[in-house]
Amino acid sequence: MRFRYVFVVLLSLTPGFFTYAIGRQSIITYLSWYPSFGTAVGCDKWREGGPDYAKRAIQGLNRPLVARASHASEYSSPITYSLSVNGGLNIKSELTQIKSAGFDVIAYDMLPSPNPMRPRYSGPAYCGLDQFNRFGQIADELSLKVALFSDIKNLSADFPGGYSFNSIDWQGAYSTVVKYYGDKPWYWKPLGRPAIFQFGASVGAMKGLNGVGAIHEWEKVVKSVSESGNALDVFLDVRPADYYALTVAEGDGKVMPFLFAPGAPSVFLNKFLKDLASRTPYPIWSVSPGYYNRKLRVYLPPDFSRIHAAYSNALANNAQAMLVATWNDFEEETDIVESTHKGSALLKVFEYYNAWFKYGKPPPLKYPLMVFALPSYRFENVRSSQPTWGGGEADAKNNEYGQVVYYWAHMKADGWVLINDRKILLHNGLNIGKVDIGRAPNINIFNSLGGAVSSQVKWLENESDKGTDPGMTFVYKMLEGN
Repeated sequence: MRFRYVFVVLLSLTPGFFTYAIGRQSIITYLSWYPSFGTAVGCDKWREGGPDYAKRAIQGLNRPLVARASHASEYSSPITYSLSVNGGLNIKSELTQIKSAGFDVIAYDMLPSPNPMRPRYSGPAYCGLDQFNRFGQIADELSLKVALFSDIKNLSADFPGGYSFNSIDWQGAYSTVVKYYGDKPWYWKPLGRPAIFQFGASVGAMKGLNGVGAIHEWEKVVKSVSESGNALDVFLDVRPADYYALTVAEGDGKVMPFLFAPGAPSVFLNKFLKDLASRTPYPIWSVSPGYYNRKLRVYLPPDFSRIHAAYSNALANNAQAMLVATWNDFEEETDIVESTHKGSALLKVFEYYNAWFKYGKPPPLKYPLMVFALPSYRFENVRSSQPTWGGGEADAKNNEYGQVVYYWAHMKADGWVLINDRKILLHNGLNIGKVDIGRAPNINIFNSLGGAVSSQVKWLENESDKGTDPGMTFVYKMLEGN
């Protein structure tokens, strides 16, 4: 079974194509504990084998590829390294990748902390604000903006039982960010004031409150912070049962709804976001390239039609921004950074969609390109299943994993691709689809561009809950033509 989307694509640069923009922006979420130079645990500690992703390399797990050698193991902590010359070069290489993929804003995910260090503040704030500032300074050199993506709670090794903020804590944390970083040239101000994304606003971020009660408390927090002289805008991550309680405040501060749900099925996601878009002065759409959460036992396939549908719906509903989840969440398989398992394939895909979103039409074709998402494993006993949140339909059948190859082909002329014994004719323009390979142990791909792709699907008895064990993971392969 396959789905095809065909566009008339400009084969040469149209005069003025890149000389105008209509105000739309592309945002990428970035996990502060998975920077390109290594993995962190707690507010400022290396994870075991964390520098240079040494342990993940030994385990054969996916990890980022950055052009410059990092030398991170020579430094005592992630923040110390980020402030060094080598760290700055490493960060700049990564941010250059982000810019090349067409992103304008980095939503920098940080954990709340009651006793922030580096720098030390007298009240509650966030882990690693020195590193946040360093990213902002380098982002500014590349004409990128950075905003705080405030995480739901602190579940790091510093607080094994978890640490949650109440409304007073949040007021202090927001005030600190706006006071010390809100006037920086690199901080994102889409409506003229510093903006903050608040993850899990109605589902656990506000200590002791959920749902409508939590939303009303957030409104009080934003009002209090703004009235204290630290005007800001806050985008609250809300759920369908709760967001009707949200009132968009007027004056010096606004609270606006958005949705951060990388594991949400496509039908639900786009329907709910359309509803949200009508209730905010700054509509933000969102999408992930797929999703895999072993703890929740939820899986979404890396179907390129999911990405296409999100951008298409965002344009149709006049969204002002697209929020992509994520740059570097390796645990939930939403990462798009250039990596050992995915190469730069997703960077190319999102470069296309970000240009389409911001300029309102498909970008000129530089060269033909094919991208394939190939399953790495197949399990006799599968624990994870497709979500059907919001009463919508699932993105795929539960038994599809390990038996489907997904493809995305941007063609300069008609062509073809042969995936095992299935030949698919490709048309000039954009082609998206999937091919059932059954239980074939090997995947062999030939195509009209030349070159070939081969991969093995390993058969295992049980899907594991352990992150270091094989799971529902994919490798990406990319083929370029002339």
